[in-house]
Amino acid sequence: MKIIFHPCGNWHDRLDLVYQNQANGYFLGPMNIDLCVQKAVEMRDTGLNQHLKFLNGNYGAATKTSTADRKPVPYATTLKNGTPEELIEESRIIIETVEGGNLRCMLGPNCWEPKGTAYINRDATIYAARRYGSYLKKEE
Repeated sequence: MKIIFHPCGNWHDRLDLVYQNQANGYFLGPMNIDLCVQKAVEMRDTGLNQHLKFLNGNYGAATKTSTADRKPVPYATTLKNGTPEELIEESRIIIETVEGGNLRCMLGPNCWEPKGTAYINRDATIYAARRYGSYLKKEE
């Protein structure tokens, strides 16, 4: 059985504790995706979580737009108010960051999708996953 763990909230200071529970994947957000991947790889490579295979990357919540080094953005703002091009770029960053850690990426919004989100923005993330993700390419 594969297990996905979804610890809601900001876990930056406790990621080592989260990853020690031996789940196969984690649905994280709103998080700094660079930090999440770095700690996941560390935990996997040191043997503290040998089951870790994937991370959920949350567009609109898990990119640098939600970290202190840039202007903070409320949950899923990009999904509702962003352009398709912005969502494609955020999705690309998430996919490349997660896959750069030799993990599989499950791309999705944070815990919810805001009411009034344009269908084209949803479609943009699917387009980005197919364009930039390597999971399907590896399996073919």
